[in-house]
Amino acid sequence: MRIKYLQQIFTIGTITWKESLRDRVQLIIGLFGIFLIGIIPVIARMIVGSKIRVIYDMGFWVLGIWGLALVMYLGANSIRKEIQSKTIYLILSRPIRRWQFVLGKLLGIIMVIFVVYIILSFFLILEFFVYRIDFSLAHFFTFFFIFLEWIMIACLSMVFASFTTPLMHNIFLISTVFLGHYLSDIRVFIINIKEPFLKFLLKVVYYTLPNLEKLNFKSYVIYEKPIPSELLPMAFIVWFSWCVFLVVLSIFIFNNRKIG
Repeated sequence: MRIKYLQQIFTIGTITWKESLRDRVQLIIGLFGIFLIGIIPVIARMIVGSKIRVIYDMGFWVLGIWGLALVMYLGANSIRKEIQSKTIYLILSRPIRRWQFVLGKLLGIIMVIFVVYIILSFFLILEFFVYRIDFSLAHFFTFFFIFLEWIMIACLSMVFASFTTPLMHNIFLISTVFLGHYLSDIRVFIINIKEPFLKFLLKVVYYTLPNLEKLNFKSYVIYEKPIPSELLPMAFIVWFSWCVFLVVLSIFIFNNRKIG
């Protein structure tokens, strides 16, 4: 029975992945990402300073932003499209439960972003070799945790897609990711601000949003420093805990949502 559940989840994920392959918008997003990575050396020559630093900064920036852009596009319509086209009634009329539908959609999105991430990373790493940049263990973990952040953003996307419209989904997703990278600054504001109500609001934001900077090791690569060994398992635990929580939350919301 459990194998059947897994097969159904995988089938939904595979269908989602195959549908995305025929999507021209997604193809444009991927190609434009490759284009931006390709012109990084040109921009590096135009900027005064370390070319290697520019390649790092812009390369990691493209990887970060393109993950958000891709998940925004895929996640915004992942459930809404099925409802509008009425195909969700056909899917759920079969012996497929709502939690399987959510996990299948999430799996399909992860499959798509994995392929895009591999392609973008390949071209960026190729530039590293062209400029004779040594690929260290810090580079590996930086790339690895960038992809884990993509997966967490996909989990966030499923939460928002399970109850809201595509427009609100994108607003919520952008806001969460943006604030998630600046929680340390928000903490400083909390300490220094005196307005009680604003302090309360900032505390709510600080304690309810995932701290995405826990997954950010780019500075260790840029400044050629080794990553402290204790940070890696802690980052993975934070990532795994948030992903499990977000998946459970999205399933709970979708299970209690009235369709139609």
